[in-house]
Amino acid sequence: MIDIISLIRDRENAGVVKKESDPLLKKIIDNSPEEFPIVFFQNQLSEKKNKELISDYYITGMFDLSTCLVSTGAVLTLFLCSKKKSQKVKVSVFLDSKSYKKEPICLVNKNEEAYSNYSDDYLMYLRAIEKWIKTKQIPKCCSDKFELKEVASNDFDEEYMHSDFYLDRYMKVRKLLKQEEITILGEVAEIYTTRPNNHIEIQEGDIIIPSAGLKDIQLVRKETRDKMQVNSFNYIVRPKKISPNYLFFYFKTQTGKIIMEMSYSGTIVARLTRINLNKLPILIQKNSNNYYHTIINQFFDNEKFMREYDYFEDLKKIGYIYNGATEILEEEIVEKNILYYKNLKKEVLDIDLAEIKSCYSIGAYKASTILVGSVVEAFLLDWLSEIDQVNYLDQNIKDVQFCACINKLERKIGVSWKDMAKKAHIIRKARNLVHPKLFLNRNEINRQTTQELVNNLEEIVASRGN
Repeated sequence: MIDIISLIRDRENAGVVKKESDPLLKKIIDNSPEEFPIVFFQNQLSEKKNKELISDYYITGMFDLSTCLVSTGAVLTLFLCSKKKSQKVKVSVFLDSKSYKKEPICLVNKNEEAYSNYSDDYLMYLRAIEKWIKTKQIPKCCSDKFELKEVASNDFDEEYMHSDFYLDRYMKVRKLLKQEEITILGEVAEIYTTRPNNHIEIQEGDIIIPSAGLKDIQLVRKETRDKMQVNSFNYIVRPKKISPNYLFFYFKTQTGKIIMEMSYSGTIVARLTRINLNKLPILIQKNSNNYYHTIINQFFDNEKFMREYDYFEDLKKIGYIYNGATEILEEEIVEKNILYYKNLKKEVLDIDLAEIKSCYSIGAYKASTILVGSVVEAFLLDWLSEIDQVNYLDQNIKDVQFCACINKLERKIGVSWKDMAKKAHIIRKARNLVHPKLFLNRNEINRQTTQELVNNLEEIVASRGN
């Protein structure tokens, strides 16, 4: 059985050899094994000399090991190589890189005991990979710390030798990009490095992009131009055939960031090269320059617009139905301009529904009824917030009572929602029955009435179309 920690030690001892083939890989290849595991630093296997050494082998497994060495923040990856091609490639990602050790470790010298300091989550992740390789079946692990999946060999691209590339969110974006009209950044903008000998002065409309990390992307505006400074680790992107405001938003949205992250390279530090930036896919601008000019002014005038957003869940919050990457991008841009909006996330709603059903299953009908009422009230207030673009869930906003909320929604949505409004009022009245001041007849809350309330809740949720 493979011992991943031993393989990590092997890589730490071998280190990185620049401009030459990797000695650890060469030693293994010289023995011509049918299959072998090996740990590499991120993108190390993509180097020409290493690719030549491994040309007779197929990648059948790629497992992210995070920043697991005690003396560096470099990302490591475990590869499984075989002379026999597999229909599917095993891929895994450790999602919570900050929890791979129980306590922070910062050692200059190697320390054998440090390996025993990995967190339980990380060790469980390593054991899952080892079991997967041995049994050839994905372990049934319940953890939000890592993702295990199989990728069809036709979808596996050896130009991208890092596991993150195959996360579900990346694959969704790549699939959507194939359906959209795109160009590349080099076609619509000039790209400059900021080395001192280039003598490039920033100007209004330029976008400053760091070569490593995406948090500090900046748009040069007239009022900030003289205050901005760039260093030698930045690129200056000067839009020519595209709105600077649109391009800035494109880079700031989660969709745009994911597209940029897919273009990272580098063995020790993941970074954007000028070549990769030049080839970066850009979704064709759909709206006018004036449209984005208006939005950009609002964006900078209100700090609330500067929040970061979770991938795709942002869009689910405001009830959008989207079919392509262009729609996704536009909705993200629009969402950054909704001032007072706060929404129930789908996972929260799922948890509430599960809790309701748990209460119901053990006969806690009163608790179930209270939960149903609370969820429906929050859900409908959220829906009304979306329609009015006013966050009625905000404590600083004047309260909208449950009854008034239902009636307002019925008027705004129309006749098609009349039956749902009746069901919502039934839930409201049932919740009032179990209120301490109103709970007069306990016999009215029983298994049958609670089941009806749960059914009504699910129909109301479904009527919103999410």
